[in-house]
Amino acid sequence: MTEPIATPLTDAGKCRAMEFTGDTFVMPLGKAESLERDRARLIEALRLVFETREQEAKAALSARNAAENFSHPAPEFAAHARAAVAASIAENYARALLAELEPKSGEAA
Repeated sequence: MTEPIATPLTDAGKCRAMEFTGDTFVMPLGKAESLERDRARLIEALRLVFETREQEAKAALSARNAAENFSHPAPEFAAHARAAVAASIAENYARALLAELEPKSGEAA
């Protein structure tokens, strides 16, 4: 059962309701709060893309150096492969997040 529960007044002087779902309270987000949450999620996704691409570039350089200087660069190539997969996953996450946050046709931006 979902029951509204009054919470403290907001800036506009209006009460917001919290809903009890299961064992947690959920407060509906206002437009500004929702946009701020979405912005934070996008920033985190972009940071993850940058970090994983940097790690991939470092691993690629290490693999190249190992191939030029050693006879068995397998560990470096494996590390590069793992870094490439991590970067790809981060990019897929960022793309999915953008698709989720894009306004649907007929919705106001």
